[in-house]
Amino acid sequence: MHRPRRYDQLASVQKGDFFGVLGQGMNLIASHVETLVAAAKRSDNAGDRLAAEVLLAIARDEAGKFLVLLDAARIPYNNKARMTSQLKRAADHLSKSLYVEMTDVCPATLSVVERYLALVRRSHYLDGPNDADWVFRNRALARREDLMYVDYQETDEGFIWHRPSVSQFQSLLYVPQVFQLVADMRAAGFCDPAGLEVINKVWRDIVPTNGSDGTEDTHWTDIESRNVCTLKQVLATGVAGDIKQMAGHSIVDFWTFPLHSVDLTLIDTTKSVEDEQRRLMRANLWDWNDYADIAAEQWEDGPADIAHDMLCDLSLNPPI
Repeated sequence: MHRPRRYDQLASVQKGDFFGVLGQGMNLIASHVETLVAAAKRSDNAGDRLAAEVLLAIARDEAGKFLVLLDAARIPYNNKARMTSQLKRAADHLSKSLYVEMTDVCPATLSVVERYLALVRRSHYLDGPNDADWVFRNRALARREDLMYVDYQETDEGFIWHRPSVSQFQSLLYVPQVFQLVADMRAAGFCDPAGLEVINKVWRDIVPTNGSDGTEDTHWTDIESRNVCTLKQVLATGVAGDIKQMAGHSIVDFWTFPLHSVDLTLIDTTKSVEDEQRRLMRANLWDWNDYADIAAEQWEDGPADIAHDMLCDLSLNPPI
């Protein structure tokens, strides 16, 4: 029987073979990311913006998978529960997207990481000119799916067919840092079994803390110094590939906090967002009613009277 996406089964690989099997997959993923990014650039140069963005979306997903698996190498091999939970994230689009996002931000401490992730893990959020005009679904998931699929969607204005599209003026002016990071890690030997063993030795006793229980809030400088140590020790094994084009600073600067012990699950904010939208809309209606009352005093029979009547009706019968 062929069963795809069984990443959690890597936890059952014998300890002596684990880093070899893990590294084999990571090397394939890094190569695939490189191929996808190159294809995206060719499509962009040919003027096919949508194809380029779809290819980059797949590349982001694969790069996130690479970082998820790399984080598994920072876990003690005998901690099967944490290892299995982490490996399952390789099949979860949100988790992979969050790993990618963390390469583009510069949090000072783990508590800042967790606060940031709590925002981007929301299933729904409000936005618009008045901060509450529309309810949007999770940005990371929507960005990926809206590029790839035609979909029948429910919106605040009703049901619509969504068609993937990008602006005709859009080009690949920005390529996520994560692609360079993955390429550099591969070149440095992070996919080699010997390199992964070094990573495990350097990191396996490190579980960052957020300071909430009286412990120290792990600071970025602690992670950065360990990144430097890791890179030096991996390079010392002699397993690095072609490092002539490698920007070693990307590994030091953009390999983020270990996230294997941080919650990356989707937060269901459906009801709270709807309640907040109602509250803000009522508050905005009161503001507009006050404005309409003032305007009505200046124009006895004009648009202000009509607007006032409409707003009063809305305040008694809100649309939500």
